[in-house]
Amino acid sequence: MNPKQSRLRASARLAILIGAAALGSPGAAPVRAMSADSSGYAVVLPWLDDTTSFVSTVTVENHSPSTLGLTAYYVGESTSANPGLLVCSEQRLTAAAQTFTLEVPADGVLQFDLRALLEQKCNGSVVGTAALDRGTLTLFARGKSLDRISALARMTRAAGAGPAGYRFSEDGIPLGALEGNTQIVAGLRSGPNVRVDCLVSSLYDATGSGDLYQVTVKDERGNAIGSTTLGLGAWSSELIVDVFSKVGAPGLVVDGARVEIEPVGNKSRPPFVSSCQAVNLANATLDTALSVGRVNEPLDLLRKRRVDTDSTPGWGTFDFVPGGRRPRHAVFLRAPDLVQCGVGDDGLRLTVTAPDGHFVADGCGSVGEFFTGNRGEVNGGEAGAWGIEIDACPSNPRSSAVSYRLVCVSGNGMSQVDRVSP
Repeated sequence: MNPKQSRLRASARLAILIGAAALGSPGAAPVRAMSADSSGYAVVLPWLDDTTSFVSTVTVENHSPSTLGLTAYYVGESTSANPGLLVCSEQRLTAAAQTFTLEVPADGVLQFDLRALLEQKCNGSVVGTAALDRGTLTLFARGKSLDRISALARMTRAAGAGPAGYRFSEDGIPLGALEGNTQIVAGLRSGPNVRVDCLVSSLYDATGSGDLYQVTVKDERGNAIGSTTLGLGAWSSELIVDVFSKVGAPGLVVDGARVEIEPVGNKSRPPFVSSCQAVNLANATLDTALSVGRVNEPLDLLRKRRVDTDSTPGWGTFDFVPGGRRPRHAVFLRAPDLVQCGVGDDGLRLTVTAPDGHFVADGCGSVGEFFTGNRGEVNGGEAGAWGIEIDACPSNPRSSAVSYRLVCVSGNGMSQVDRVSP
């Protein structure tokens, strides 16, 4: 691992992230899949500003051995110059002079300003250096291989009140981490000269209906101070200015407060991202660096990113008998995810089905690498049991009974791959 990767991986903010992992045992079909670091095929930067006072610079790192093209989805806050969704790519160039290309060299870095992106790569954007832009940026690695990228944004004070050159950074979050779970922004400070603002942005939503979010402010002991609600459609963003006032506690002095954002309306729970800033009103600087919402689910620590097993309690070892009943297994996955499963035996075929029963992938010895699809596209957006059926390989069938091992790798983590039929 090179030093750049080490720095980016050390800054991972969430417990449930997707990125890249390796499975190196020969014969076990999975050779790579997305893992628990700050990289992924799609990475979200929660809060970017480009105003007369702040400039946002985005740095993208390519973790693959070939050049990657990027597509960017910018979701502007409702009162900014570019509200809602803008799709930005080399296929959506504006008439402005082009100063950079949305491509990252192999194992290299691309850097650009948000202003340059909006003015050059987002056809239909409102341009002009005096325009106020604030929003969320999602970067996608283009292509079918789902190669990994990492991203980091730095906001620097360019003019206005406060110390010149004041800056702070934020890490990109893999899209697979943002599944519609409750997010917690902790460690906030509020007082007479400190105002807490929060930005909540929604992302992909297969239903198109958006969601309703409950925003609750709590003190350092976890006692609720007050709450408010926020409605967001798909790919939209809202800024809550002075969240303490919004929940009925203006000017309250609290050190160590937290803001909890919970989706409450749409059962498919489309992904969203939240972040808060504490603004020092005395000199118009940020009292703390940007705080990003974390998913707080300790039970997910029980999920495995690599499962290697040959038995299920109650059923015993995994055995295949030609002409007998086909063994079936169940594993719980969470979309979007990149998964691989194999048995290390070319005489056996695996067939994967989604929770709703439709065919996903098959193969002898391995199903190879398959993408679950985006959240909301499968099983109504809910995590569910995916099926794995074992059968004889038509081109190389087993003529006698054989024991086998299942080896699977998942980026978001999975349950044990248990056998569900004798």
